[in-house]
Amino acid sequence: MALRFRRGRSQRTICNDIPPIKNLWKYNLSRSWRLMYTVTSDGGTIAVVIEWLDHTGYDRRFGY
Repeated sequence: MALRFRRGRSQRTICNDIPPIKNLWKYNLSRSWRLMYTVTSDGGTIAVVIEWLDHTGYDRRFGY
């Protein structure tokens, strides 16, 4: 099940080399890993993997 980030959390800058992400989703993988991705469209639907993290790295990234 994919979870959409709250608006405040998705506005954090992950990388300065890419344009702002309009929607950021999280998918819970096995063994407490997280996959962050965005979905965009330029005529077709494209999913772009932003980052995958373990539970500790995810908590650090988003300040939990």
